[in-house]
Amino acid sequence: MDQIISDIGNNYVYIIVDETTVPRGLAIANVLIGKLDGVPSKSYLVAYKELESTNYKYICQFINSSLKIFPGIEQKVLLFISDAGTYMIKVAKTLKIFCSKLIHITRMAHAIKIEF
Repeated sequence: MDQIISDIGNNYVYIIVDETTVPRGLAIANVLIGKLDGVPSKSYLVAYKELESTNYKYICQFINSSLKIFPGIEQKVLLFISDAGTYMIKVAKTLKIFCSKLIHITRMAHAIKIEF
């Protein structure tokens, strides 16, 4: 974590949150963070957790506990990237309370159908 904190420095950051249910029925969530400094940078996996469910409540709690690793990060989060699930949109609205500059971007990866 020290390397991640050092790399991010005082830059603004983005967070990516993704969740899935694996074949055994476990709900798994990930939080990645990366710096926004005008040049391409890598994302760091900072948290991975098995959740009781992939819903608004559990995702919010997971993100909140994951960001506590980075003191004062709330004012540096500019982008929140997630899927377009209804509960993730609600998560973004809640995060805006703490991360006042936050912009939510949804990705449509689950909507793309590839056929061979």
